[in-house]
Amino acid sequence: MKKIKRRAWSALILAAALVLGLGLYVWRFATGYRRWVNFSANENLFENGALVVGTVTDRGGVLLAGVEDGKRVYAADRATRVACLHAVGDAGGNIGTGALTALADRLTGFNLVTGASGQGGTVVLSIDEALNRAAWDALAGRRGAVMVSDYTTGEVLCMVSSPSYDPDEGFDSSNDWYDGVYLNRCLSAAYTPGSVFKLVTLAAAIEHIDGLYDRTFTCTGSREVDGHILTCSGVHGEQTIEQALANSCNCAFAELSLELGGQTLKQYADKFGLTSQQSLSGVWTAAGSFEAGAAGSADLAGYDRIGLASGVYYANFAKQLIAFAQEHLPEGKDVFYIYTHGAPKGDFLKGIRQVTEAKHCKEIGAYRCLGFDTFGPFRLVGGIAKGHPDEDEIRGAAEFYAGL
Repeated sequence: MKKIKRRAWSALILAAALVLGLGLYVWRFATGYRRWVNFSANENLFENGALVVGTVTDRGGVLLAGVEDGKRVYAADRATRVACLHAVGDAGGNIGTGALTALADRLTGFNLVTGASGQGGTVVLSIDEALNRAAWDALAGRRGAVMVSDYTTGEVLCMVSSPSYDPDEGFDSSNDWYDGVYLNRCLSAAYTPGSVFKLVTLAAAIEHIDGLYDRTFTCTGSREVDGHILTCSGVHGEQTIEQALANSCNCAFAELSLELGGQTLKQYADKFGLTSQQSLSGVWTAAGSFEAGAAGSADLAGYDRIGLASGVYYANFAKQLIAFAQEHLPEGKDVFYIYTHGAPKGDFLKGIRQVTEAKHCKEIGAYRCLGFDTFGPFRLVGGIAKGHPDEDEIRGAAEFYAGL
């Protein structure tokens, strides 16, 4: 009887091990079948490590890669082959983000029911080869990347990376110009974003800066930031935030960036996904980075006297400036104030003085004048103190500063 029980337990253990093993096989097959199918030693689909089934076309049906007589062939037009190389990929799989490598499982035509098709599948890319050729011509031999997407659908219409080469001809590896030729700079490299980052700055400003739509920004064509001259594309003069965005005004957005501070901008860069990898049809992009500087981007310790300038909001200096002073104003410095206000009377220095007095700073002067104010209810009547500051008031500010 005991022997029968032992045999029964042994049979149950073996059955359980069989079920677990079968479950493990099914799980590995379901999660890894693409790797098995795309194994380069699979002679039904690969020849000398190159995938020899499947067709790649652009959005208009133009052949970008196909197979003839068991060999991989590319577009008939040389300019198309060069311009679309990084989107299509190379036969050797060196360009990992190209369709021939990244979408190999679709090109094999494999599915779990019928297996792999001898003819392979067809992959239709969203790019337009004519746009790619135009972008390649515009690069004119320079290194870089051009990527165009349809913001309404997310489709990538153009993706060009330079340097490139003709996959039918190959390239001279001893030529330094081809260094990094396998790198798809659109997906696998990180670049300083330029003016597109103004959208990130604006999103942060909308949520963190009170009265944003009621204030104006002055652009004289350039602005000094921490000892560096920041130039703008033109002299935009007085402008609202909407106009500053339309003008892509560097001066206005530099002002906003200094008010927001590095940590806030980093937070919004993270929210927009600029510092993380993104998946594009299963191809992972390079993650960007954002190194946040100190709020205001300036170390004030080396200055003997420090000016604090602001418009007036709810009878106080801007709360962003007050917060900046609380965190970064060194103790014991000589300070002065310059500010504009719409209302003719009021003690507008109370908030900022609380900070400077707490830091034992010495007040050496203050200059105030009227300023055009459309903040809050004043907007309903077209604003107050129109035409201010005028030339005399601006001249007075300059004379005040010169006399310190």
